[in-house]
Amino acid sequence: FFYNNITTDNFLFISLPTYLSPFLSYNHSNQRFRLPKQQPHPSRENISTVTSIMSEAVPNATQDCAKITADSYSGKGVGKEGTKTRADFSKYIPFAEKACEFLTQSTDPFLAVKTCSDALDAAGFVKLSKREPFGGKLVPGGSYYYTVNHSTLVAFTVGAKFKAGNGFKIIGGHTDSPHLKVKPFSKRAGAGCVQLGVECYGGGLWHTWFDRDLGISGRVLVRTNDADTRKEKIEQRIVRIARPIARVSTLCIHLQTAEERGAFKVNKEEHLSPILGTKTLLESGVKAQINRPPEDEDPWASGQEPELMRLIASELGIDTKQIANFELGLFDCQPALLGGIKN
Repeated sequence: FFYNNITTDNFLFISLPTYLSPFLSYNHSNQRFRLPKQQPHPSRENISTVTSIMSEAVPNATQDCAKITADSYSGKGVGKEGTKTRADFSKYIPFAEKACEFLTQSTDPFLAVKTCSDALDAAGFVKLSKREPFGGKLVPGGSYYYTVNHSTLVAFTVGAKFKAGNGFKIIGGHTDSPHLKVKPFSKRAGAGCVQLGVECYGGGLWHTWFDRDLGISGRVLVRTNDADTRKEKIEQRIVRIARPIARVSTLCIHLQTAEERGAFKVNKEEHLSPILGTKTLLESGVKAQINRPPEDEDPWASGQEPELMRLIASELGIDTKQIANFELGLFDCQPALLGGIKN
């Protein structure tokens, strides 16, 4: 959200346009960035500093975002006797709707970078390659970006009056978020169910992942042949399957004790493995015998659920043998929405 109407003439403005970190503040006295000591919530001083930076750099969309955050921590909306009054955020609804659209599309770091890259392309930014020198390509007033490993995005604008030594301003953030990440060897089964081996990435509220329709997205490494050299090479492809292919189910009520229902203690290793489907134990045993992998088969591929491999291959229009590896995560198929009785 930091690439609209950047009008800073005298600065080089660099941005990772995904999430703003409120803990990053700018020291105007010595023109250096500093990271304040970690605290439960951003202090009013830090929010004010970030707001001033953003107001100078991006006076429209980013300023709205900064004002919402600053108002939340500045004590506005408090009555004379210390009672909070209802704040009117209706004017920020268009901005919130943009945020919802971004969150729905950005289900993992790779798609977050892709979503932002598409927006930068539409805004006239020029994509650069890290494999080639930037010298001679950057001009005053120009807007550029490049990506690193499909998971990091650096976008920047050069002020129309920029001269070397004028300094620059940075907004930093991150493209990842807590989610259930597919394990390197994801094949798992139990009680007649085909499951998916996952691990908890980041510090999430894992109890909120139960009984949700889960899709899967991320990066897939695909084996292809180079058209010129005819040698095998590895390409990165992005996949997003936004339909309910998995579910982390809770146990039905009559199979739990009152204490278990009250505690709802989650064992992250045992309880968070989502179910992909069901099959009889007999069918599992027969398939394991008939489809025993040959000695020359890829050990990594043999550790993946065949149905998942076929689904990914189908989505990408390739053969399962072309999948060399992947980095996938689960996400809630429910899109980001604005709620409330007043819409």
